[in-house]
Amino acid sequence: MAMEEWRKSRLMFWASFTPPTLWLLVFFVFPLSLVWAFSFGEKSGILEIEVNGTLANYARALEPLYLGIFTKSLWLAALTTLICLI
Repeated sequence: MAMEEWRKSRLMFWASFTPPTLWLLVFFVFPLSLVWAFSFGEKSGILEIEVNGTLANYARALEPLYLGIFTKSLWLAALTTLICLI
């Protein structure tokens, strides 16, 4: 009897654990890993990205134009959060 309950509890564990894990892998981990991999590439044509391991995109993100936009976005997010808390 104990073995039967152990199998049932083990089956229930996997039945409740597997669908959310697959959901996270398919709709979160896989797309995020693609974005991460593409961030090291450069555009080689229309809808084509050549992943060649360059850090040029990250250097470009640190240019003053993008840093200004990022700073303004953070300021707006902080202000919105503050207004929501009031």
